[in-house]
Amino acid sequence: MGEGFVDYKGILEKTVGSILGAFAASIVGMDGIPLADFSKEETFDQNVFDAEIATILSTGEKAIKDTQAGELKEIILTTDNTTIIAHTIGRNYFVMIVLSGESQNIGIARLSARKLAQEFEKTLL
Repeated sequence: MGEGFVDYKGILEKTVGSILGAFAASIVGMDGIPLADFSKEETFDQNVFDAEIATILSTGEKAIKDTQAGELKEIILTTDNTTIIAHTIGRNYFVMIVLSGESQNIGIARLSARKLAQEFEKTLL
């Protein structure tokens, strides 16, 4: 495990502020319990999203293992108004970015999630 204090919430807030359409981000254990989170919207129930995406990742990881397709790295869920990008951090954590609205920069969000995962891996694993 890494040493020193890391302002995860501050990093998440800065990331959300730099991505068009992003309004929330979190670092979550595969058990669904968040380590840190940030949301621009007070009414957004981030704990529910964290837990549900952890369940989806666990199911996806099992499917990938059963099909011997490699190691699960990322999932993207898209609805009519929301996009959720979750990128794994080792086997025990993931970083999630949530976007909404008509204008969403999904490409930058994916790159940011990957960059955060690499950065957080140094301190979490």
